[in-house]
Amino acid sequence: MTNTPGLRPEDRADFESVLRLALGLVDIRSALLREPTVRTSASLYAQALAAAEEITAAASDEYRDYLAVRKAAERLKGLRSKRFPTVDGALWPALFMLTPLVAGAAAAVLLLIGYGLHLADAEPEFAASVTTAG
Repeated sequence: MTNTPGLRPEDRADFESVLRLALGLVDIRSALLREPTVRTSASLYAQALAAAEEITAAASDEYRDYLAVRKAAERLKGLRSKRFPTVDGALWPALFMLTPLVAGAAAAVLLLIGYGLHLADAEPEFAASVTTAG
């Protein structure tokens, strides 16, 4: 592949955050302090943002790898969302809300069954145990 992919608009935020991280490294900061031609890391940051396309072209192999990994991650995210259909991760909150309701309904049903058996003069020990279980 001889064509170099240009920096995509959706990758600009990642480019900027990696650039900030790189300029914040101790080695880079100390090298900037020793270099008389570069005034600040802010000016270097601005120069790198202006030359984002050239930087992307120089790192075209790495950028292609990045795009492939991101595409694979999006595929996995799509598969995961098909397996557990949720709306923005709403599975756990729904479970936390439904668990007490289901437990309360089960307790009420067991209590009613126990009282029903008690009224029907079924085995008194069994009826009493079901009534107290709820």
